[in-house]
Amino acid sequence: MKTQFTKLIMLLLCLLCFGGSSFAQDLTGTWRLKNLKTIKGSEYVNALPKQMVINQTPDGVEFKLTSNLGDRDSVISQLLSFNSINESKTHSGKKKLVTIQKKADGSWLKHTKVFSNNYPKELLGTDDETYTLDKEGGLTLLRVYDSTDEVKAGIQDYTAEASYEKLDPESAAREAAKGKGVNFVQGLNWEQIKAKAKAENKYIFVDCYATWCGPCKVMDMEVYPLNMVGEAMNEQFISIKIQMDSTKNDSPSVRPLYAAARELEKKYNITGLPSYLFFSPSGEIIHKDMGARNPDEFLNLLKDAINPNKQLYSLIKQIHAGEMDVNLIPGFIKHLEDKGEKSLSTELTRYYMKNYLEKLPEKDFLTRKNLDLIFKYPRTLMTQDRIYQAFCNQANIVDSLMEYPGFSDAAINWVFSNEFVQPTFDQAKLKGIAPDWKQILATLWSKTTKERANVIILNYKVAWYKGKKDWDNYVKYLFQRTKNENIESPNQSVLGLNSTAWDLFEYSFDKKALELGLKYIDKSIALWAKSEGSAGLLDTKANLLYKLGRNEEAILLQKQAVLINPASKGLKKTLEKMLSKEKTWEFGANENRKVK
Repeated sequence: MKTQFTKLIMLLLCLLCFGGSSFAQDLTGTWRLKNLKTIKGSEYVNALPKQMVINQTPDGVEFKLTSNLGDRDSVISQLLSFNSINESKTHSGKKKLVTIQKKADGSWLKHTKVFSNNYPKELLGTDDETYTLDKEGGLTLLRVYDSTDEVKAGIQDYTAEASYEKLDPESAAREAAKGKGVNFVQGLNWEQIKAKAKAENKYIFVDCYATWCGPCKVMDMEVYPLNMVGEAMNEQFISIKIQMDSTKNDSPSVRPLYAAARELEKKYNITGLPSYLFFSPSGEIIHKDMGARNPDEFLNLLKDAINPNKQLYSLIKQIHAGEMDVNLIPGFIKHLEDKGEKSLSTELTRYYMKNYLEKLPEKDFLTRKNLDLIFKYPRTLMTQDRIYQAFCNQANIVDSLMEYPGFSDAAINWVFSNEFVQPTFDQAKLKGIAPDWKQILATLWSKTTKERANVIILNYKVAWYKGKKDWDNYVKYLFQRTKNENIESPNQSVLGLNSTAWDLFEYSFDKKALELGLKYIDKSIALWAKSEGSAGLLDTKANLLYKLGRNEEAILLQKQAVLINPASKGLKKTLEKMLSKEKTWEFGANENRKVK
């Protein structure tokens, strides 16, 4: 009598034979990763290989897959035969069964089953990889990993997709050639480096890195050692590496640049690594970028760095000198945003508003396009700005343009907060002491109505105590703020209502606060169209009911949430706690605090 597993194998072999042995697409070639995106689930930087060498024959496909593991590469070779089940093992010794077959559309499907050591009874997950050639000669790889048990499998479910470009043999050989890469200068301090660049009439390239930075190590292994990169850099640049962190094992060549690292980090707002700074031979900053690059991308970056029409800081100078077409400035601001340059984009948005937008006629000034640009950075706005007068005197027009009733009133709160509260608040955070709430309130009362002042300071108290994880005070002021809000306002959102309700559940033991949380979550549920996502809202309501002692209602609702989203382990765990009469909240759980 055949076992269930044998039947499964026979069925799989039948499926493999479907479609014959003629192949619509030949995957043979060296493929380099261009773009990687996570479609669903966890983001893994090594979800798909950065390079694939594929050799397809009439009998099967040979894969040589190179993936990045942060500070090193992992190379896996795989020889798969058509119309058969290929056995192999994972790095941890788990058994894998792999098949490869042509799909009806001509693409290829590599299907992998991963088993525990208790093979064949315990299947840990399936891994489907679909390889598709496009009309332009590129390759798309879609990977769908589905774990039956994420804990045992040691990996979470995800779906990722990547595009690859094909390298010709000459390009592959040229790009792989190493030995004459970038000459990084060592043993000089920052002033000596600038003097050297000036004397030799060369640009300065600064690679800002850290010892813990995986992408930085990728650049060190795969880009800087290449001959073609060295050829492009060594003739035109004085190159230096500056370590942004410090360790007890730092070499003598690293320590003299500690001060420069702090100065550059602050002056040029370095928020991610690796970051690249480019300076003119005279020592002036001209360009900046961030993130690991493949060799071709890095060479293009070098070209931009010495092109005045592409240099970041040169373009900013053009704007301040009135040399850039004002119609191009919003696009440049968007470019800065995409590069993660929030500080520069904020500065230029205000410059654009004060030096151009505020000089326009009323009909050209108050437009949705201009308002959208200005309100990307509302913390820069002040009472002296023309837009503030529009909030006060043309509220109906602004609200209509923004399609947001009450927008102008909220904007006035932002402006007062930015100008009269935020500086004091920031100083308190810096010193680690509580703000002088009475003094802040007195200042606000002298500038605006008491009603508005009370709303503003309540928002800051909520933010302050949440940041300090002072949950008793946080939920106290959250409750006060929530009582004063209009729950029926058209500006209320599903997520905002749910977030407030959840925090009232998690941190409050005040019966009135929990009952108010129920009103908020009921409104959130009413706004949400029925779908799988509503399970989370039902979970919030069930927890509120449970904390209020309405256990039967809570359990019934939690069961509904589990039915809507049976894959959620968290929902099931909460239901188990309710059935066992355990606390479902963490704050105060060990103190045996009671709801009053």
